[in-house]
Amino acid sequence: MAISPLHCHACVLPLKPPIFKCEAGHVVCGACRGSHVQVCANAGAGAGTYVHCAELDRIVHDARVPCAYEKYGCTSWVVYYEALGHQRSCRFAPCCLCPDPGSGCGRFTSPASLAEHFIHHGWHVTEVDYAKPCKLAVPGHQVKQVQVGKADGCVFLMLSCALGAATAVSLVCVRVCGAAAAGAPQYTCKL
Repeated sequence: MAISPLHCHACVLPLKPPIFKCEAGHVVCGACRGSHVQVCANAGAGAGTYVHCAELDRIVHDARVPCAYEKYGCTSWVVYYEALGHQRSCRFAPCCLCPDPGSGCGRFTSPASLAEHFIHHGWHVTEVDYAKPCKLAVPGHQVKQVQVGKADGCVFLMLSCALGAATAVSLVCVRVCGAAAAGAPQYTCKL
């Protein structure tokens, strides 16, 4: 398997400065030198002497790539070796098929573009300020509404339906699942 010139020969991930080159000519991240010494020594290539590659440090530090989720609306250009971390937390990462059960559209979209998509399905979209009261009409029949946080663009789906003489309301925050969800902000709501 050929390793990209911008990938570490030890961890096989994008190189992170400081970057070093071993006697055999392999480039490695500074943090990977210890594990690479063993691999290089076992292969008979020599081990132990590394030279700092300041030129490659500058190239890797300045190399920027567009976010992989550009087609879903992200306009970020990120440092090459930080691209994977950005993707894990990008709010434009595709998350789900369109959750409108009656539409049958099946569009794969991101939370950031979901509100715009719901307008096409006739859902009512409202921008809301966090920590400020907001009046929302909640009629007894099934109503589908979308709230979008002005501060961060977070999307909330609100469904209401009659439940006897009362009205049931569900409010759900749409977000990317996985690693990004662990550090995601938490929201509370008072009705």
